[in-house]
Amino acid sequence: MKIPLTLISLEEAMSFAIDLANTHDPMREPVDSLADADTATEFLQPLLEEKEDAVRIGRELRPHRDILRKAFLDFAAGLENDQSTWQGLETALESDWKLGQDGEGKLSAFPGQKQSAVKRLVSWSALGFFALMQGAPERVRVCQSAPCEEVFHDKTKAGRQRFCSKRCGTRFNVAQYRSRERDSG
Repeated sequence: MKIPLTLISLEEAMSFAIDLANTHDPMREPVDSLADADTATEFLQPLLEEKEDAVRIGRELRPHRDILRKAFLDFAAGLENDQSTWQGLETALESDWKLGQDGEGKLSAFPGQKQSAVKRLVSWSALGFFALMQGAPERVRVCQSAPCEEVFHDKTKAGRQRFCSKRCGTRFNVAQYRSRERDSG
């Protein structure tokens, strides 16, 4: 896995951090995508070398995913001072990456020879998390349509997105409408 050092790759790291955090979602079946062989393979296979075992790597990524998810949820709730969570993510950045040029002569980061796929993905997601926190932390949100807990990056022009999807927005608005109807009738 080589990662060209470009703004696009930083965007990919941010997207991967959010996607990894969302592999645990109470609104989806299975709730834990990394625990299910098929969904873990579907999620991880594009990021792995051919012979790497996506199911095993998914199992090994779960503790990091839980730390990452807690960091996103804490941040969205305004509880950004949990030192153990932040230290776990900072430790994840301590990786054995080498800088060099890829085949096209572009500056790239390459994992060290002995770095496992889990370590690469953990450090890449931590990089994405910290990039989100540096760039526009107020745009990192959690869906407001309970019980959904999807983490998302609000990329709208106005910056007022409250839901991860139109489906969640509709579910929230229908629940609000029904509540008002019950209260008035």
